[in-house]
Amino acid sequence: MKILVTGADGMLGREMLAAMSWDHEVMGVTRLSLDLGNLERVRELMVRYRPVAVIHCEGVDDLDYCEGQAWEAMHLNVAWTHNVVLACHGLETALALPSTSEIFCGLKSGPYTEWDAPDPPNVYGHTKAAAEMLVRDHLTRFHICRTQGLFSRHGHGFVQDVLHAISGGQPVTAAGDEFILPTHAADYAAAVCWLVRNQVYGTFHLTSTGPRGGISCADWARLIANAVGAPEYPVAEAPAASLLGTVVAGALAGRRARRAPRAILGSTMYRLRGHVMPTIEESLYGFLHGVPSAADAPAPVREDVEVAAGGRRPRKAGLVYGPSPGAVGEAVVTVEMEVTPAVPPDGVAASRQATAEAVAQG
Repeated sequence: MKILVTGADGMLGREMLAAMSWDHEVMGVTRLSLDLGNLERVRELMVRYRPVAVIHCEGVDDLDYCEGQAWEAMHLNVAWTHNVVLACHGLETALALPSTSEIFCGLKSGPYTEWDAPDPPNVYGHTKAAAEMLVRDHLTRFHICRTQGLFSRHGHGFVQDVLHAISGGQPVTAAGDEFILPTHAADYAAAVCWLVRNQVYGTFHLTSTGPRGGISCADWARLIANAVGAPEYPVAEAPAASLLGTVVAGALAGRRARRAPRAILGSTMYRLRGHVMPTIEESLYGFLHGVPSAADAPAPVREDVEVAAGGRRPRKAGLVYGPSPGAVGEAVVTVEMEVTPAVPPDGVAASRQATAEAVAQG
């Protein structure tokens, strides 16, 4: 079973590659190896590789960047998705599209279901809602997989910001009026890949299991502090509108995009299939303490060929994971996280040392 993953060098792409590589041949392409804006090139690769399914992770997911660069966000998240959709349609290939809770405005009293109508509060949400529409309009074999609050060892985000703030004795301030269900990207990737492997099509909400109303960003920061042995570390709450960034831990970037205040996703369809996502605490424990996951799989690579005007020439078409007779070389996807040693004041030295060790191990 051949699987094609776009955005293979990103946080989510790496998790998907690793999650599928145990028992399938998986090719990962990046922006450098395949121009998704060129429909003919996309079709060319699809015809040559003949994947059973495509997991489309390429795009831009920075809410504030999208708000300031709306046209580029539409190009990367909508036009590129359209090309992948058209290529899949021509070959009857299944498509898995990661999506987001940001397609909802966050004003509903309870969790959003898979059949609630989109009502995006920002540019990013509009681009993902449009991408979902393209998938539904053109394909019958698709997995639209919404999530929120992703964290991973392959990227830098809220969890790393809080850990480094605690490690360095810096203040932590987070929104007390924005609520989410933080989700480990490895858990999300495992759920998506189960749907792909078993050809379970439709729209799914895949987030950590937690309170019906989610948890505030401030409480999420407190959970992180508690998990690394610093339960008394001060976390200040502030209204989301007053913050320059999602967490105060040194220099902050400006926030342009309006966030959904409580766009909690109810995982109804996934639960109906007999599956339950890990709890927030379980996901965080696995992230901090290196519990083995699909993200720890080896990642061989191979050379592929490119069809050119003058014939065929060797080139690195992307990363191919999994059992493939042509696979050579060694892992190229690595996880690195720098930790700046700090000399903490009296009273929290032990907890900060535990934090630094957790970050180094994670």
